[in-house]
Order: sequence, then structure tokens, then C-alpha cells
Amino acid sequence: MRPSLPHSREGSPDGAHPVHPARSAVSRRAPGAIAVIVCALLLAACAAPPPPRRPPPPPQVVIMQPPPPPLRVEYAPPPPAFDAYWVHGHWNWDGREYVWAGGHWAQARPTEALERAHWENQGGRWVFIPERWVPMRPPAGYAEVVIRTPPPLPRVEQMPPPPSPDHFWVAGHWRLSGAGFAWEGGHWEAHRAGMVYVHPHWARIGATFRFSGGYWQ
Repeated sequence: MRPSLPHSREGSPDGAHPVHPARSAVSRRAPGAIAVIVCALLLAACAAPPPPRRPPPPPQVVIMQPPPPPLRVEYAPPPPAFDAYWVHGHWNWDGREYVWAGGHWAQARPTEALERAHWENQGGRWVFIPERWVPMRPPAGYAEVVIRTPPPLPRVEQMPPPPSPDHFWVAGHWRLSGAGFAWEGGHWEAHRAGMVYVHPHWARIGATFRFSGGYWQ
């Protein structure tokens, strides 16, 4: 009869379940090995560079193939101040059809011009340009008028029908004439792609009043 080999009783208090010596050694080393692996993963995560930040998406520009309807003839309410000028309404696209957005009085800014919201015909496609303020850049040789007497309030005009959807209304204004003011009536102006029309207007600068505008930039 072959003699029976002794079994290790390590890790078994009652001696009922023998444990192999090799398995016992692995069990004693396992917690340390796991700790090393976890630390390595944490260090790798900390050392990894953060993901690059994506730039914000460009603003949405509505492009429609059919042209917008002709601009509506509006009747502006009384002006709130002498240095306000009328900004004609425009058509918005709501995803299904054109919807009219009425005009408003804009308070003049000394160094900025308001580019009204409008549609531009670019190669047969109509592109919507939202309303925004842009810095004024007078042309070379442009002479501004600066006085100490405030001009009268702008007149409320009755505008004729627009010649085409590519036109916008330039409100009338008071101009200096000799010792007083003379009214210059409004007119329809055709859009110029990539350019901004600076509306003729008065602006308060301290104790003076400056007239500027009436040019493309």
C-alpha cells in the first residue's frame, strides 16, 4: 500500500478543508498585486491629457431657395427721442413659411451702426442676415456735423411700396440747413452684398449733437 501524503491544514481552523500551499501563497500575494494595478490605472488616468475642447458651432444661417415676399408698408409710431431712427421690419422663416417681424425705433450709438435684419440674394439663394451693431467706418474725406442745438424729433413718414424684396427703407432725417434744420425724406435703398449701410442719424455726445451716416461701408 502506498503511504498517503500529508495535507497542509493552513488557513483551515478546524482542519476540515485542506488548502494547497501554492494556492495559499497566491492568496497572500493577491491583495498587494491588485493594489499595484489600481494605482497604475489611477496614475495613467491622471497623466492622460484632457480631451480637446470643441469650438462652439457657428451661428445658424437660414438659406431658402424661394425669395421672401416684398416688404410690408409700415406706419411707424411717434419717435421716442430725437436721436432715434426707424428700422424697417423684415421677414423671418419659421421652418414652414415666412412670418413678418415689425420694425422698431433704434437708439443711435455714437460709434456704431445698426445693420438691420434682411435677406441677401447670393447666387440665386436667399440668405438671412440677422440684426447686429457694427463699428462705423466713415469714408475718407467724410465730414461730420457737430452742433450744440438738438434737432427736432424725426417725422413719421408714409412710405411707398418697395421696388423689390432686395430693398430696404432708409428713414428720413433732419439735416442742418443754414441757421436751421431741413427735412430730408426717406427712400428705398437696394442691398449690397457684404456691405453695411449706415443710416443718417443724430447722436448725443456729451453736450453736443453729431450727425453722421448716409454711406456704405
